[in-house]
Amino acid sequence: MAKMTPKDYYKEKIDSHNERLKHITKKSSTFLFGKLLFFFLAVSSCVVWIYYVNKDIVWLCGVICFMIYLILMYLDNKEMNKQRFIQKQIGVLSNEISNLEGVFTNSNGIKYISVNHPYTFDIDIFGENSLFHRINRTITQEGADRLAQILSNVGMGKEAILRRQAAISELEGLNEFRLDFQCIEKRDNQFSDRIIAACSTNLNVNILKWIVRISWLITAVSSLLLIIYSLLNIPVKITFITLISMIFINGMMSVFFFYRSGKIMNRINSLITSILQYFPMVELCTKNRFNSVILNNIQADFLEQRKSISKLRSMSQLLHFRNNSMLWIFVNCFAIIDIYTVLQFALWEKRYLSKLPQLLTGIGHLDALISLANYNFNYPNTITPQFANEGVNVQNIYHPFIMSRDVVGNDYIQNEKSISIITGANMSGKSTFLRTVALNLVLANAGCKVFADKFFFNPQIKLFTSMRTQDNVTIGKSYFNAEIDRLAQAIDYNIVNSPTLLILDEVLKGTNSEDKLYGTLELLKFFSKRNFMVMVATHDIGVTSLENDYGELKFKNYCFEIELSDPIIYTYKINRGICKNRNASYILLDMLSTKK
Repeated sequence: MAKMTPKDYYKEKIDSHNERLKHITKKSSTFLFGKLLFFFLAVSSCVVWIYYVNKDIVWLCGVICFMIYLILMYLDNKEMNKQRFIQKQIGVLSNEISNLEGVFTNSNGIKYISVNHPYTFDIDIFGENSLFHRINRTITQEGADRLAQILSNVGMGKEAILRRQAAISELEGLNEFRLDFQCIEKRDNQFSDRIIAACSTNLNVNILKWIVRISWLITAVSSLLLIIYSLLNIPVKITFITLISMIFINGMMSVFFFYRSGKIMNRINSLITSILQYFPMVELCTKNRFNSVILNNIQADFLEQRKSISKLRSMSQLLHFRNNSMLWIFVNCFAIIDIYTVLQFALWEKRYLSKLPQLLTGIGHLDALISLANYNFNYPNTITPQFANEGVNVQNIYHPFIMSRDVVGNDYIQNEKSISIITGANMSGKSTFLRTVALNLVLANAGCKVFADKFFFNPQIKLFTSMRTQDNVTIGKSYFNAEIDRLAQAIDYNIVNSPTLLILDEVLKGTNSEDKLYGTLELLKFFSKRNFMVMVATHDIGVTSLENDYGELKFKNYCFEIELSDPIIYTYKINRGICKNRNASYILLDMLSTKK
């Protein structure tokens, strides 16, 4: 029996959920009929009892019917909530199918694009149809930021990668957990230290405590004495005056506080509302048991923060009194709820506000890991990379973006302190191969599986690329100047961050061919003297002389060969040696022949 593909899994889940929706729809119809029936019976019983049959049994029947009506309302609401959640799940599952078909609907991470980053701009980490676009399933801005950070850092070391691998692998097997998490309503805005600092009340807690205690004590004692005196027929004038006076004072304090502390209350309300939107994520995470170190640490933080969020939920309920003017007047006159709420927040702030960034960091980390785990699940033919003492050694490696069945894989070894010179005709696969190695190295460092049969790499290796140099006419920088600046950055980066895999595509494109060849030779010699690890693709066959001049321990020639036929055959296979066939003049002459 053939193993179920991710796409088949998603389709099967959608079919199952659609069946559940049909069942819920039938139950809802039954509940609707039942609600109408028992509401009618309850009203009819009341009418009969008032106007026709004044017997307790009729009144009792009405009460029972109304109780049944309320029960049916409750059960129907539960089913409606189930229905909405299942519909969300179907939406998430359908989105996964779309992603597997090459339609990416989540944020593409365009805001993270930086032309100055060591590698992300050159190898399509961010932007439309990028690696981030394909991986991203985050539901929080913190998660998106953390995912971008993970994909922007290579060379984190063995231990860091192993811990991340373990967490991602564990989440990969928790399909229902990932699905439930992604069904939580998205959070598009982000907290910052500035926002958190702005929520600080800086109020004197002790003064607020005494105000609340004295007010509540006088109000409670006056109310109790008033009740007792009334029952014992004792004059209540003084007690009544005391209670009324206290109610008046409470009311005046609340009104004064309302106007003087309105901004504080708004900030509190805003913070509480925002934080509570993260609660479903915290609750879902704390219900599961994890084995990996990272997930256990996140869960431990969530368990500690759960009490904090519960206190915020209580405060949120108190803040609802402000939505009803009459109710607000009543509760504040008797219990100065606004002042009490601010006191509770001030106490919460003192204990928990400083820990809020830690909570948000944990949520963002979990959110990003779920996206990476989902990516692993969607590509079951990938493999877990292995560690090596030096360099990169791969078998049948292929580009993560090419999902065709006839995708061509390649074997390749990149030693440290060695320079690989890759030649080939136009469109033969040189640039694609460079990006193939780079993207899989990024995935390996992210803790993901890679698109190869075998993948061995040194986890300390950093990455720097120069493939898409851009000019800037607004500041008078030519393409050549921009390229020289990028190469200078590459050298500085390599010196500081050794070992670094330096990937170059067609060096010195902004100058003439003779100057370009001489400059490229001198550049690669400079790299070799400093034991740089380099992959360079070039059309200049003259560069390949370096292997003969300095030996294959320093320089190795690779090529992507083509077959000049009609049509031209592109193998996209990398081999040792120098490219012999070129297609530019061949294609040009063929085009010109059609114009005669």
